Amino acid sequence: MDFFSLYQHGFVRVAACVPSVKVADPEYNVSRMLAAAGEAYDRKAVLAVFPELGISGYTCGDLFFQDALLNGVLDGLDKLLRETAAMEMIIAAGAPSYSLMTRM
Repeated sequence: MDFFSLYQHGFVRVAACVPSVKVADPEYNVSRMLAAAGEAYDRKAVLAVFPELGISGYTCGDLFFQDALLNGVLDGLDKLLRETAAMEMIIAAGAPSYSLMTRM
């Protein structure tokens, strides 16, 4: 590694990503997350973190118990995984509790 690389000295570049979010719109939210992840990757981040419940939106209330939202979140998570698989970067993305999704 190059001496001027921050990784040579035990540091890593972390991206704190805060994309725009629409409540109960996982498709839109994942599209914004993918754009932010791409930018973080282009800037050589090795870790990109996103907000809690970033895939579903935070203030969904009773919608968290609706199959339509939970299925949309799972579809969005699948898309996020597929489209970032080639990136050498860890992505931490927020979604509703797994226990809610297993009740479906």
